[in-house]
Amino acid sequence: MKYKVSVYPKSFKGKDKSVMNASTKKITKLIPQRCDDYCPYAQECDHESNMVYTLKMSSGKIIELDNKPVYKDIDDMRRELHKGIKESMNLPGTKIIKAPTGAGKTYAYLSVIKESERQTIVAVPNKKLMYAIAAEAEERGISYITTPIIEDLLQELKDTETVRLIRHMYAVGNDRNINYILRDCDEESAHAYLDKMDRLREYKGQLIITTHARLLKMKPDYLRCRNVIIDEDILPSMIQIRQIRISDIMDMLDENKEEDTFSVDSIAKLKRIANVSGYEVIEAIDEEYLDDEERLLICRRISRDNYSAIFPALRARCFYHKDDDDEVYFVETQPIPICNCTIVSATVNEMLYRKLLGDQLYSFKDLGELKYKGKLYLHHDRSYSKSCLTENCDIITELREKYEDKSSIITFKDFAKYGEMYFGAAQGSNELAGCDLTVIGTFHRPEYVYKLWAMIMGDLNTDDPLAVRRIERNGFNFSFMTFKDPLLREIQLYLIESEAEQAVGRARLVSHDCNVHLFSNLPLKQCRLKMRTFSD
Repeated sequence: MKYKVSVYPKSFKGKDKSVMNASTKKITKLIPQRCDDYCPYAQECDHESNMVYTLKMSSGKIIELDNKPVYKDIDDMRRELHKGIKESMNLPGTKIIKAPTGAGKTYAYLSVIKESERQTIVAVPNKKLMYAIAAEAEERGISYITTPIIEDLLQELKDTETVRLIRHMYAVGNDRNINYILRDCDEESAHAYLDKMDRLREYKGQLIITTHARLLKMKPDYLRCRNVIIDEDILPSMIQIRQIRISDIMDMLDENKEEDTFSVDSIAKLKRIANVSGYEVIEAIDEEYLDDEERLLICRRISRDNYSAIFPALRARCFYHKDDDDEVYFVETQPIPICNCTIVSATVNEMLYRKLLGDQLYSFKDLGELKYKGKLYLHHDRSYSKSCLTENCDIITELREKYEDKSSIITFKDFAKYGEMYFGAAQGSNELAGCDLTVIGTFHRPEYVYKLWAMIMGDLNTDDPLAVRRIERNGFNFSFMTFKDPLLREIQLYLIESEAEQAVGRARLVSHDCNVHLFSNLPLKQCRLKMRTFSD
């Protein structure tokens, strides 16, 4: 039997479809036929809820591949994780263990720390997770201390001029001299901060809990006599995109200023940065060359209104400048100090760590996958990029109306409400475990971010354009705006996936039978495909 299918003209928009019958002159309302009611192939083909959505699906179709993963038993993986961390403590260099969210990473490394006779430093992405680890350590009878947080101190200080000066020093990259400012401050909170820093140096307990950012600034000698565990992926803290304004450089180089000038090499480097065109590699100034005297001379020339990252720019190699823009972007890299270090995370990328760490990476072990107990639904009818949501503000409004009362929402910071998690700050938290979630967004970065990352890893293929390409990833074949160059593509997809996986992971789907709705056009592992317009 043949079936005739009529497709609505492109001029029809929305769900209310109607046409005029030529013979009767009456308006007839057309309702899309449900596939499972009308189509004889409904049980065989890859279809949506009705014929219109099934036809629409062809342009942005995501095809699920046949290469199904072998899922591990969660108890077996937890034993393997505990054993892997324990063995790693006795091996040299940097070791990486990749284990899915919900595998029990925190429980495993705290068990190893409790058994160990050597002091351990645990580094986490943010202070919220730092305090959560501290609470778990206390519950398990592990002696610990947390490093102080400079942002907490700035909230406590009453002297606004001191706060402004410290923020300025952080912005320009001269934060190593901040303790001098705090010693001159009369406020009790400043002295309490310095006292805690002194106690850290003498602390003899089992565990020191800190942040990724502070760990990267710790001296190698301090770390070498301790075990180091990095909880969650530290790569985004190791590679950061900073900026320096050309107008700020010109102000510093102004010959009419009365302050003492600084060295010829620093002046030459700043002039070179001010003339960057497109993507360029420039010789860096060695950190040892920027001694206290040179820093002081440079600081005398920096206006308090200048918040450009001056000192990181002097040390940087890879730059990008678009003609007529005042900002020049560059990569600031902070390597992991050479020590006995174990990274445990669900989102680590082996290719990128090997590119960046080289021989410092002793081993990389992927423990495999765990099958979700809950369900992850991917709604992929739009890109759900930040620009997409900005240009179509009704999308997030309607999604909030539909999901807000039923689940917690994680989205871009610009669209998040007070108290909600957002992309960039969703790592590690366990407070939404077992809760239904709605994750809205595909977290793209500007193109220069991906290319600067690639440059720092030795790939200078900056002419490769972003274009819609058919790719395979996470068990799916789909179209995506990406690069042809393998490293550029890997960097881009890694950065986007990491944010999505961290957001989705807050529900702990491995252990809880809950639902997560992800609105994005990049499929994650184990997602179930949904093709719906936001108003459906």
